[in-house]
Amino acid sequence: CARSGDSSRAEVINTCATKGEAKRAEMWLQHMISSGIEPDVVTYGAICKAYAREGSHGKVQRIIDSLDSKGLRINEYFYASLIGACSSARPPQPNLAERAFRQCMQRGFSGAPLVRVVRRAVGWNRCVLLCEELKVPIDQAAAGGGVG
Repeated sequence: CARSGDSSRAEVINTCATKGEAKRAEMWLQHMISSGIEPDVVTYGAICKAYAREGSHGKVQRIIDSLDSKGLRINEYFYASLIGACSSARPPQPNLAERAFRQCMQRGFSGAPLVRVVRRAVGWNRCVLLCEELKVPIDQAAAGGGVG
């Protein structure tokens, strides 16, 4: 990703993450922290998105685990990144994806925005069973294509 003179470090991190340049995004995150600038939840979410694309579910989980101690509140989109990382991992990690979905639900988040990514990670049949068990509605969009 290119560095723009007027872009904030957080914007550069988001650009890198969007382009799938996780290592570069991570470098900028470390630079930001070492400069005394505390990243916000959006910045951490962007890093998680980059890690998800490369299948680094352990890195996403570490960020999720660390944010409570930083006083930052995560949302279900962090879990979407975690589940997506499990799907992108080689080999894929459907059991970890299922555990992440359950963890998300235990934290009181809505599972509905995650149905597509769960479907991709665990397969349609298992996704339907999980959603029935956890009382997560499956809408028509979730039955279709990929995650937004």
